[in-house]
Amino acid sequence: MSHFDVIRYLHGAFFQAHDRLPDVKTMRVRRVTVESDDLVPVEVDGELLGNAPVTFQVLPGKLRVLSPNCY
Repeated sequence: MSHFDVIRYLHGAFFQAHDRLPDVKTMRVRRVTVESDDLVPVEVDGELLGNAPVTFQVLPGKLRVLSPNCY
């Protein structure tokens, strides 16, 4: 990935336009498995999880979020 690509992706993410970049693919799924013929490390929230293959799944009601009262 070039420096230009990094800037382009960051710009897209900052302005919530990353899904309109021509080389970015989005889809709505409840479960997805990422596989590769190569050894590909997988990071989740900045932590090394392991290597592909890995399956991600949406589990309703499983994410607890704490936030300050902003009113």
